[in-house]
Amino acid sequence: MIQAGSEEIWFQDGDERVGVGGLVFINPEVVHTGRSLSEGGWLYRVLYPAAGTLAKVGGMRGTPHFPDRLVDDARAAGLLLRAHAATESADALTAETLMRMTLSRLLLAHARVPGLRPGRPQNDGFVARARDVLHERMEDPPGLDELAAGVGVDPFTLLRAFRRAHLSRHFRRLVGVPPGVYQRAARTYKRSGPQPA
Repeated sequence: MIQAGSEEIWFQDGDERVGVGGLVFINPEVVHTGRSLSEGGWLYRVLYPAAGTLAKVGGMRGTPHFPDRLVDDARAAGLLLRAHAATESADALTAETLMRMTLSRLLLAHARVPGLRPGRPQNDGFVARARDVLHERMEDPPGLDELAAGVGVDPFTLLRAFRRAHLSRHFRRLVGVPPGVYQRAARTYKRSGPQPA
């Protein structure tokens, strides 16, 4: 995803030009090279997920293929920026969640994928169990993979179930702040203790 400037990418069958916010999909084993079209260079964020990772995130059988090399998708670009920024923090749960959301969005919107997604699980009791784990470990939450494994589902299924349950919205309504803000405040409090009035 081009964050600043613009880029020209050479492919064997021709060149492509992309500017700020543009997404570039390059399938495995495609020979290419890029150069800046801007005087001051260009800045971009990149993901190199393994085909197996994409298949696992999307609940697919086989390797996904992206038919369009250049895509304009502001929502996916925004998710990609947030996911990259989250990986630079110590919050593994947020980083893993945003990365899976980004990959899921890219797969759903832009990939041709073999196989079908798994259906909705029969019992969503794992959502309540996941909520309990997060409540117990508010100051040191598990990563997404650990949380999902702990309640017996794959991470993609857990994310979809959480989205259906709107837990973040309810948390904010009940507590007054989003879960991430609450978690950061709890960590700060734990490190520094109560402040004098």
